[in-house]
Amino acid sequence: DAGSGLLGFVMAFVIFRLTQNPGHPISPVLGPYLLAPPIIDSITVIGTDAIVLGLFSNVEPAGAALAVDELLGGAIADLARRRAIAAAAGEVFILPAMSPRLRARYVVFAGLGDFSRYGAEVQRLAAANVTRTLSLAGVRDFAWVLWGTASGVPPAHAAQSQLGGMLAALAALAPARRPLGVTLVSRAPPRLAAAHAAMQM
Repeated sequence: DAGSGLLGFVMAFVIFRLTQNPGHPISPVLGPYLLAPPIIDSITVIGTDAIVLGLFSNVEPAGAALAVDELLGGAIADLARRRAIAAAAGEVFILPAMSPRLRARYVVFAGLGDFSRYGAEVQRLAAANVTRTLSLAGVRDFAWVLWGTASGVPPAHAAQSQLGGMLAALAALAPARRPLGVTLVSRAPPRLAAAHAAMQM
């Protein structure tokens, strides 16, 4: 916490100096955009019960899974090579995360099935099953990334499918079983903006 606090202070100080002195080289309007990328790219440091990642069958973990894997000492890559992580469409695999380097207690994999057969229906199924599984297990909040965008699915479509699956699962759960919070995390601000716009529709 001290390290992240110091990093935040230094970033705020530098942005303030760049935007608020008489000869400021950067417009004050751009200050928040300079601060946003490090905050948005936070799947590994976000304070949540569980991190949810998508995983295709017979495909090496990539993207956010690699960042999490590094903090777990290569455990994800090792388990994936041995086919120990369930990745068929709709399957849910929960890995307890006992690493002091990761704030989440669980790393959860949403099975996305075969890469060539991936689409909105699979994404909705995976999102619904993850939401239902974690809710029934008593997980009160979780963070997830958009799944399938590497396969060419536009972020807006991915967000709508993921949200649709989550809402379908929540509708079938008793209110007391529903999670208190779900956070969408992305390292790409344009992708996050597109997802946010899609979720408002």
